[in-house]
Amino acid sequence: VVGKPPKREGVKLINPEKPQSSKAVDLEEVVKTLAGAVKEISYKLARAEKGIG
Repeated sequence: VVGKPPKREGVKLINPEKPQSSKAVDLEEVVKTLAGAVKEISYKLARAEKGIG
């Protein structure tokens, strides 16, 4: 009986951590995507400026 409550507590502790970690990963992916988009745009603008110049 003593061994069962820790297992339940462990599951309760793991469950709330998963959504937080997934949200953090999503934010990281969004930031990386935005950073990549900014780099692509700046690269295209740089090429356009060179082409015009």
